[in-house]
Amino acid sequence: MTLTQKALAHATLYPLWLDNPAAPDTCPHLVGAREADLLIVGGGFTGLWAAIIAKQRDPQREVVIIEAGKVAHGASGRPGGIVSTSVMHGLVNAERVFPKDIEMLEKLGIDNLDSWRETIESFGIDADLEWGGRDDRRRAEG
Repeated sequence: MTLTQKALAHATLYPLWLDNPAAPDTCPHLVGAREADLLIVGGGFTGLWAAIIAKQRDPQREVVIIEAGKVAHGASGRPGGIVSTSVMHGLVNAERVFPKDIEMLEKLGIDNLDSWRETIESFGIDADLEWGGRDDRRRAEG
């Protein structure tokens, strides 16, 4: 057994918010036809937030989220879920691919994170939100 295996031998590799008695039950699988004004594929952070924004903009809109596994689980459920302004896993890659657009992309990314935080706070979502780690964002002019 490796050192890593020993260190993780008693760890539960499952999202904290789903590994408790208060966790919501999963919905039944979608079977058959279903009509919706908006279909969102994927129930991770992005899909869930898209549904919130869609309902805020039009409360009468019928929004359906389909998820292959469990909502807020997969990549969104990894310990230490990460959100970033980056569209390319870091500024170096983004600047290489989008040199003329990097300032606008960063501005949009920062606006997106600010809006995401505002949405979490306005709905009182208990997300243990913590801003930390590496902050390589640059404030775009204008």
